[in-house]
Amino acid sequence: MKNKTLPLTNPQLSLLIVLLAFLLGGWFRFLPAFSAGFPPNDGGMFYVIIEDILANNFLLPATTTYNQLQIPLAYPPLSFYLAAALTRMGISPLQALLWMPPFFATASILLVFRLAHVMLKDPLKASVAALLYALAPASHLWLLMGGGLTRAPGFFFLLLTVTASYQLFWEERRSAVWQTILAAALTVLTHPEMLLHAVALPVTFFLFRPHWNNFKKALWVALGVLILSSPWWATVLLRWGVSPFLNAPQTGYYNLLWAIYQITAIKMVSESPFSLLAMAGLLGLFGALSKKEWLIPAFLLAPYLVNPRNASVVALVPWSILAAQFLLAQWNESKPSAWWRAGAVAYLLFLNLTGAYLSLLHFSQTALQPPLVQAMQWTKDNLPPQSRFLVLTGNPSFFSDPVTEWFPALTGQHSISTVQGREWIQGDTFFAYTSQIQSTQACYWKDAACLQKETQGLPAFNFLFLPKKCTPSADCEGILATQTSPLYTSLLSAQTPLVFENDSVAIFTFANP
Repeated sequence: MKNKTLPLTNPQLSLLIVLLAFLLGGWFRFLPAFSAGFPPNDGGMFYVIIEDILANNFLLPATTTYNQLQIPLAYPPLSFYLAAALTRMGISPLQALLWMPPFFATASILLVFRLAHVMLKDPLKASVAALLYALAPASHLWLLMGGGLTRAPGFFFLLLTVTASYQLFWEERRSAVWQTILAAALTVLTHPEMLLHAVALPVTFFLFRPHWNNFKKALWVALGVLILSSPWWATVLLRWGVSPFLNAPQTGYYNLLWAIYQITAIKMVSESPFSLLAMAGLLGLFGALSKKEWLIPAFLLAPYLVNPRNASVVALVPWSILAAQFLLAQWNESKPSAWWRAGAVAYLLFLNLTGAYLSLLHFSQTALQPPLVQAMQWTKDNLPPQSRFLVLTGNPSFFSDPVTEWFPALTGQHSISTVQGREWIQGDTFFAYTSQIQSTQACYWKDAACLQKETQGLPAFNFLFLPKKCTPSADCEGILATQTSPLYTSLLSAQTPLVFENDSVAIFTFANP
């Protein structure tokens, strides 16, 4: 008699799916670090803050030396201290910026599974939610940049906070009080935007269970978080007052109509509206609303009410849970044969893996290339340290321009084009300044006359740092990515003095009194 293979139980299948999510998701999250060898996109200011903390013997500096702007160091400092501690152990700040984000982003996959399991009480649905989350490009790209040094740990601690607060208000576990306090305090000390979500999501859970006992627990949590995080915020308040905390939020995109558009156009998950995750999540949302199951839809909406700018990173978690509920409901109702099941799973995995891999390859190209790093090193070694630079790259998006952000960090020079950090000192004038910088960036594709016109009213500078070709971004693909800057050609024709040139970069002397 032939032995029959026993089918997997739901817990066994769930374990296999979680393992698959962790391995595949981890591979994707570490891939940019291995392929680029330099922190993708941003992180220059964080690199300098780590060095500032080391130079100050682990005492919190009053300001950061980044871009010579004397920016108040009001940013939550926990991740910087962790990176500085790793540096003392022999890991350079650049390596910390490269490897800490994928480590925490990968660990977050397991926390998504845990949160979904706590909320749904179904390990299979929770594991599918974790897999959908792990393979979505939107779940990791923002966390894996150099700036992911704070974002990825902040999101990790946020997931702990959300899980503990759900258990606190919905399951009424006593141990969840101190767990929520600790997790929320770590979130507060790590990332300013995750701080907002760490307040909004527990409040959302409380509003569904607003009895007196939960209210008392909420007060204890608030008090505990304030006490544990006070060494940071009290120090900043004593040094600078409330102005840094009031200035920085003014650079966020708090626009209700924009948030509504993100939701109705399924932009909240930063996925194509026709992707599996987008469509399954949308149908899962409609299914939950039709059954008057309000909690997960509220979990989905809350991030947009407090911080629409990067709400999609948080909203992707409940969206993945809704998508998993819908897909498994359809699976159970249709009862396809084993071959159809295997074929459908293999096809969907192929689509998700291919899409995620291609997006990560493109993402890896946003890291600084060696010729650019060499030009910055030459600038640091050969030009006066108090020089003032205009850095033009042809990229109108200052949040995805690694050259302008990393230039002050690697050269020690001042760049009037770099906007990172100015949100802490410029407040409501931030966007007016960045708008003028964007207008000047457009001259990269024009000529010297444009540059002369657009730089009127900008702070003085005496050098122009000009990559000859547009650095990788969404705005310089195809022909633009291979085209030499017309401004470079125009400046050569005008015999503008060159002080440095290699295959990728030209540095011009430029009189701009």
